[in-house]
Amino acid sequence: MYDSPFTPLGPTYAVGQLPVQILASGGQPYSSMRVFNTTNIPVRIGYVIGPTNPGAVSTVTPAAGSPATVITILASGKETLCLPQNCWVQASVSILEVTPGEGMV
Repeated sequence: MYDSPFTPLGPTYAVGQLPVQILASGGQPYSSMRVFNTTNIPVRIGYVIGPTNPGAVSTVTPAAGSPATVITILASGKETLCLPQNCWVQASVSILEVTPGEGMV
């Protein structure tokens, strides 16, 4: 992982309420994903490590004391996350833009 500006290494995926596998161009390795919430409401993003059953992705708000692979992206927020390569992601509502790449800041 680079402690440098984010550099895209693949296409930007429009992620909605169906699971999408995030892949870099040409199978390049990547260590982070830039996630942009295109809405004016908070949206949860759920993920599972791929390749696996994409039906296992959940965007349900986790219960207290119960670990989950769900992260909330604030309204109009942009976050760079370290998620596993080739994972499947899904949004709770609306559309998130997800781009694989390198860099965090």
